[in-house]
Parts: sequence; C-alpha cells; structure tokens
Amino acid sequence: MTNCAVKRIDALCECEGCGKRFGVELDIAEPLKGGHYDDFDNMVRWYVRGGNVNCYTWGVRGKATVDRLSLSCHPTVQGDLLLCDVCTKKCDDVEVPEDRNLTRAEVNEALGLIGEDE
Repeated sequence: MTNCAVKRIDALCECEGCGKRFGVELDIAEPLKGGHYDDFDNMVRWYVRGGNVNCYTWGVRGKATVDRLSLSCHPTVQGDLLLCDVCTKKCDDVEVPEDRNLTRAEVNEALGLIGEDE
C-alpha cells in the first residue's frame, strides 16, 4: 500500500453562531499519512485555532458557484464554537482580560444567543 496521495482537503463548515457556511482549505497531506486523524471536526477546529489555513466563501451567479472569495477576517473557535468571520468580529468587540478567552456564555451574549446551551 502506498502513502496517502491526498494533498489538500476543502472542508465545508457551518458557523455555530449564525449558520453561515464557509470553506476551510487544509494542506494536511503529512498528518494524514500516519493515520493520526479520525475526527475531522476536531482537526478542522485545531487548524482554525492555529490560524494557518485559507478560509473562504463562494461567489454565486444564479445557481452556479463562480468564485472563491476571501472572508473579511479569519474564522475562530471561541467558547468552543466554530465561528465565521462575522461572528468572530462580534466576539472580538467583547472586552476580556488578555490572559483568557471568551467563555461560552460571553460568546452567546455577544451573538445574541441568550438561552442557548452554555
């Protein structure tokens, strides 16, 4: 059996704040070769946290996808939620001490998701 020939994976993600769909391009041929990942959801979150991925949305004309468009800022994982560029900006406006990240409750509040599971 040969080594993995996969060089890139394009993951279709859905923002856990607003439901917006966006793409995450992962150059992950090396990690896949050893079979280290069996949970792609956590793998995508890990790469988004690290910031070393290309993220995009799609331009659509009629019913046809015509182009990849860059997001306005990099998606993030905050309060253990995978967030698109728009929700990330809303959370970035919340002031917290630099030595910690937003809690799930703070993310829910910033996104107007009060009453959601915390």
